[in-house]
Amino acid sequence: MSKIKNHIGAVVMFAAFMFLYMTTYKVSAVRDFIPPEQQELSYYIYQIFLIAGYLSFALVRGIVRGARGRRCAAAAALFVYGAGTLCALLTRSASVCFAAASLAMLSLGHIGAMVYYRMSCALSAGRKAGAVMGIAFSAAVLMQYLFQPPTGSAPLLPYVMLISFAALGCVLLRSDAELTGGTEAEGNVGRAVVCAVIVTAAFALFNSFYDGYIHQKQIATGYTEYNVFQWPRLTVIPVYLALGFLDGVKSGKYIPIVSLCIMAAALMQSVLIGTGEAYTLNMCLFYVTIAASISYYNLVFWRLAPKTKHPELTAVLGRPVAAAAEVILGFAHFSELSMTAALALDIVCLVLVIIVMAVNGDLTLSASEPSAEVSAPSKAVTPEEALDALQKRFTLTPAETKLLRELVTTEDKQAVIAERLGVKVGTVQYHTTSIYRKTNASTRAGLSSLYHDALRGE
Repeated sequence: MSKIKNHIGAVVMFAAFMFLYMTTYKVSAVRDFIPPEQQELSYYIYQIFLIAGYLSFALVRGIVRGARGRRCAAAAALFVYGAGTLCALLTRSASVCFAAASLAMLSLGHIGAMVYYRMSCALSAGRKAGAVMGIAFSAAVLMQYLFQPPTGSAPLLPYVMLISFAALGCVLLRSDAELTGGTEAEGNVGRAVVCAVIVTAAFALFNSFYDGYIHQKQIATGYTEYNVFQWPRLTVIPVYLALGFLDGVKSGKYIPIVSLCIMAAALMQSVLIGTGEAYTLNMCLFYVTIAASISYYNLVFWRLAPKTKHPELTAVLGRPVAAAAEVILGFAHFSELSMTAALALDIVCLVLVIIVMAVNGDLTLSASEPSAEVSAPSKAVTPEEALDALQKRFTLTPAETKLLRELVTTEDKQAVIAERLGVKVGTVQYHTTSIYRKTNASTRAGLSSLYHDALRGE
């Protein structure tokens, strides 16, 4: 029952955040009193504020210690977002709307980083974060489509936003979560992070040409002839669901390959852009590539975060990287290039992505198996070597390995262990459950038996 509640809570948290994320921009930027040229500029400026908000979470978490202080920081971010959004909704002044919305975007980025960090914690604990992402994303997109129609008024939207805001606040303020970062040198995770950053930026370039083109078209026509909020956006739902549930197969090994295949199909966008009758097809293709890109960097960075020195930054890293690439390409007027030039750059990026994925081992489907030396050492080993062998054998995170050492070498209670490690008792319980699940042990004595077997080289 507790697992079901945890999964429901994660779905509510992520769906509420994504719904607020998708609707806040439109209600603050697409207003009848804001000139079209300012709407396009505000989009990129809001992205800059979002990036700052994403990065601020790691800074605040490093400064503020203790569950109470972090709840206060979360409450402050929620309050600023709520006040800024409310002001942007009620005002009829373009300058006031812009200032309030910028503040709301800054705090929304901070909130988003909290949500992404929680999702990484869930994945580290063995929960199905991919499936949660797919279900929650789909629910958020469907809610926006129903309550924020492409044209006409949206009388229910403020109330749905308020309900989503309340639900998100309840989940974020109810409890805290924590990942104890590992060392970036371990398992070449530093290289994996760099590769993921490159691929994320390249994927952003794939989407930017058509994104900028259609963004300018819809502003120029007043969201009538061209409107990105129409039904083709619903094509993201099957992609999010498919990639979300696919993440549970072979620890997400298929995600990079499937995302790469979808991005290769995106090459058609610059070819079809000149044909008016292909508008609907191009819009569907555009949203499919967006869903694949977001799914890729969400799942990859969530999985990498616990292994890095700064998991609170790595968990959300995909968002600021993608947003920064979009802003840079927007200010560089990338969408104004010729179709031939855009296609050539996309092909170059596709080749780069294939090379980077190959170097990082993302194109290898076979899951790596522990070596004979790890799974069955030929002689007795030291305690540290035994723990290292167990870590590799059961794919334990650095935080779980530290806790495992305490569980098998002491008889201390969890409260004492938590105090010694400098974490909360809830964090110890959280990682202990994950260790039991991964090792198939049901008691502390079972863990000790595994440890002593490893010491004897068995």
